Amino acid sequence: ELLPATLHGKSNLIIGATGVGKTFVAGELLKELNSRNYFNNQSKASPFPVIYLTPSSVISQTQEVIMGQFGVSNTFITNYDQLRSSLGNLWLSWQTRSDGEIEPLWHQERMPRLMILDECQKVKNQHTLQSKIAVSFIRQGGQVIFMSATPGGRVSEYRTICLALKPSLYIGSH
Repeated sequence: ELLPATLHGKSNLIIGATGVGKTFVAGELLKELNSRNYFNNQSKASPFPVIYLTPSSVISQTQEVIMGQFGVSNTFITNYDQLRSSLGNLWLSWQTRSDGEIEPLWHQERMPRLMILDECQKVKNQHTLQSKIAVSFIRQGGQVIFMSATPGGRVSEYRTICLALKPSLYIGSH
């Protein structure tokens, strides 16, 4: 069901216990999407149609699985902190709203088509910059694959995920 939903532009949530192979599922999905030329229709000038955010402690393992074992080369693999830093400026601009909050805005011409959020519980707090980056991506038409063994414990922790899975759903800030 993951592949057909992704091919139809749907965002997805993959929940599995630690060590069951969620990264391998993502690698197989990316390999299959590439074999079906899923990213070739992208009109944007993004050098990477996929951005894969993962904790810094597993970047090299993720690269080995995605690039080494599955041969996927069109995916930029980085960690959440790097996207919030100057590296994020490749894809994002930062705007200060009238209330003083910083709001990320994706550059449409470089915006990836798909974002994979490994350990997606890192975007559960809607007030963090990494959650705002994900929400901005979703609101600007990006597709997200969320992956985690523990995506959230309280209902409020699912706001970002719910927004991606059901964009028309109103999710208040309180």
